[in-house]
Amino acid sequence: MRDANLILESKPDIHLDDEHLRNNIRILMNDDLLLEYNTVNGDAPGKLDSIEDLDKWISAITHMDDGIRAKHNRERRQYLDHLAEFKKEPRRPLYVPNLTSATTSSTNFKRNYALKLKDEERTLLAANDGCNNCRQLWIGKDHAC
Repeated sequence: MRDANLILESKPDIHLDDEHLRNNIRILMNDDLLLEYNTVNGDAPGKLDSIEDLDKWISAITHMDDGIRAKHNRERRQYLDHLAEFKKEPRRPLYVPNLTSATTSSTNFKRNYALKLKDEERTLLAANDGCNNCRQLWIGKDHAC
């Protein structure tokens, strides 16, 4: 932005002085950078606002922005690592679509079916008055699913 403003010095009607350029940069800051700016700046007159040289002020803002980006990249990598570990765990879906159904071969209707129960699951459902079809507990024997 500073370089673009330097190019416009020969056109005084659109060239911004240093104070207006600072204000435009502050307006264009994203929420994270603005929060960091206000935290570092503190109360009036503020550390960053007291920097008279615009290039040093822009350098300080750039340094803060680089720190925020590095933090976001670390958090993103941690999330992706966590997600990769989660995907390694074996999971079994409750319902799997049955794409080949003999009764509905002429229509686009898709029927869902539950995977076969394991012995532990069958025992748990039986002990807690559950349904073997919908896998819900405590629903009674006259449940229609």
